[in-house]
Amino acid sequence: MQARRRNTVVGAPAATPASGGMPGWQIVLLIVSIVLLAAALAVALYLIRARRQRVTAACQDGPDSRDRWSLKSWTG
Repeated sequence: MQARRRNTVVGAPAATPASGGMPGWQIVLLIVSIVLLAAALAVALYLIRARRQRVTAACQDGPDSRDRWSLKSWTG
């Protein structure tokens, strides 16, 4: 007479580790592209801000600003 096995399931597949995923070269490519995009965005924002500051400085040299802030008005 054979001993009965309890709590066993016949034919159930064994647990396998997760296969697939993203290969290392794709992760590197993704990171490099994100870094390049961030650098391009930073340069674009820098140029936009620099251009705005040049326009603002040029606008401050109007005739009103010279009369208000010239040294002649302070010294009399």
